[in-house]
Amino acid sequence: MSRYCNFQLIKDKYNKKLIKLKNNLIFFNLFFNIIVSILFICFFMTSDALSDTVSKVQTFNTATANIIPDIKIKNIIIDPGHGGYDKGAKGPDGSLEKNITLALARLIAIQLKDTCTPFITREDDYFLDITSRASFANNNKGDLFISVHTGGSFLHKASGVSIYYLKEMSENIRLFDTASHKIYKDKNSELLWNNLQNYHIASSKKLAELLKKHIAKNISFFDINIKDANILLLQGVDMPAILIETGCIANPFDEKQLLDSNLLTDFAKGIALAIDDFFNWLEFVEIQGGFEIEDVFFERADFVLGESTATIH
Repeated sequence: MSRYCNFQLIKDKYNKKLIKLKNNLIFFNLFFNIIVSILFICFFMTSDALSDTVSKVQTFNTATANIIPDIKIKNIIIDPGHGGYDKGAKGPDGSLEKNITLALARLIAIQLKDTCTPFITREDDYFLDITSRASFANNNKGDLFISVHTGGSFLHKASGVSIYYLKEMSENIRLFDTASHKIYKDKNSELLWNNLQNYHIASSKKLAELLKKHIAKNISFFDINIKDANILLLQGVDMPAILIETGCIANPFDEKQLLDSNLLTDFAKGIALAIDDFFNWLEFVEIQGGFEIEDVFFERADFVLGESTATIH
């Protein structure tokens, strides 16, 4: 009996342990299933959220691509006048226009290099004809063309800065459409190579105005005049284009100033700021969908164009 009781006690203890173990296993199994279920739910929720986020990002990128255009670095063509055997005008002390224009062109390029891609039509002292200069500008897909010169005159009192844009040669082209870059013309006429600039006269005129504004801020002792003229070089350039005469080298005072590297740097800074303002203005015009040449509004009410005759540089 005693043995039976001992055995029964052992059996009871064993059964209790089995029951406890069984309960523990049931609890563990339940806990495990809960954890797995939570992880499973979290995984799918995360996947759905991730998928939804990716979808939203793709939608945003698509929408943004339609709103924000690709940023195009502007190609600026800088054309130092004359070169080689073509010395240009000569100052009383022997300074040559071809050397001053090249020095200024290089300084302008330095001012522009961080925001634009500058191209110089001639990098050294060699001759380049008008056709080659215009072809260089067009082939490099220029967004803007500036031909740099100094004034020359038999009158030693002549002085100041002159900025030229092309005088309109024909009535065929009347609309400047920056968005599509289409050329509108009379269907009975032909667009000649030397009439390409007609398409850009309005924007070239605005560029001239901005150049006057910014150069005047840096250089106060030069009078600055804006003129339209039949300049052969500008006729074949298919982009906004101006020709600037930075002082009259025949004038002893102007010649001395043009040999000052600090003054040339001030010229270059003013030109670079004008170019920056010009593209900001052009962007606004593009947003507006272009403008008719007759309806262009300019800031300065005192902007007066002088009478001019055919000019060839």
